[in-house]
Amino acid sequence: MILTATEIAQKGIVSGGGPNARMTTYDATVGKILTIHGEFAGSKYLLKPRGIAWVISKETFAIPNDVTGLATLKTTWTHKGVLALTLGIVDPGWDGPLATAVVNFSKKSFPIRVGDPFFRLLFLSHKATQPQPLIRTMAQYTNDIEDHTTSYSETFLTIDTLVPEIADKIFGLPRIAFTFGVAALILAALAIFAPIAWTVYSDSKSNSVKIEALEKRVEALE
Repeated sequence: MILTATEIAQKGIVSGGGPNARMTTYDATVGKILTIHGEFAGSKYLLKPRGIAWVISKETFAIPNDVTGLATLKTTWTHKGVLALTLGIVDPGWDGPLATAVVNFSKKSFPIRVGDPFFRLLFLSHKATQPQPLIRTMAQYTNDIEDHTTSYSETFLTIDTLVPEIADKIFGLPRIAFTFGVAALILAALAIFAPIAWTVYSDSKSNSVKIEALEKRVEALE
C-alpha cells in the first residue's frame, strides 16, 4: 500500500525538509552539490553539456522496517535532458540522506540550485521485516559520495564533441597535422592510380588508332 502524506508524517520518515509533501509522494530537495573537484560552495551550479555531478538531499529519511521507498528523478529535470545514473529502492532500515549522480545530455547548461526539488519519493508499506539498520549522518554520507566521485570522469560522452577529441587526443595529432595526414594519403593514392589510369587511357587511344587504320585498309581492298 502506498503511504499518503499524512502517513509519511506520522511515521516520521522525513526530517530536515520543508513543506514538500504531495498527496502520496515527497519531493526531496538539493542540499549539497558535489563534483570531481569536491563540494560546490555556491548555491547555483551550472551543469555543462556532458557534465556529471552528484546531488545530495537536504532531508534525511528514516525508513522503518515495514516500509520501502522508491526514488525517481523529477520529470522537470528529465524533460530538460538531465538523467540520473543512480536511483531506485530505499531499503527498510536506512537512516540518512539520499543522493544521485546526474548527467546533462542536453546541449545547454542546466542550473542546479540548492533547495530545488530533484527526487520524488514514493513509500510502500508492507509486513514488518528485520533489516540491519544503516545510519549515516550528513557528514558521513557526504564523505561517502566524495569517494564515489573519484571513480567518475568530469564529462560523459557525446558524439558531436567526441570526434574532435579523438583526432586530438587518441591519435595524438593536432588537427592541422591530422588534416595534412589525410591529404598525404589522398596524394599517395593519386600517385598510385594516376599512372594506371593514364596507361589505360593511352592504350585505349592507341587501339583506337590501329582500328581506324585497319578500317582504311579494308576499304582500300574493297
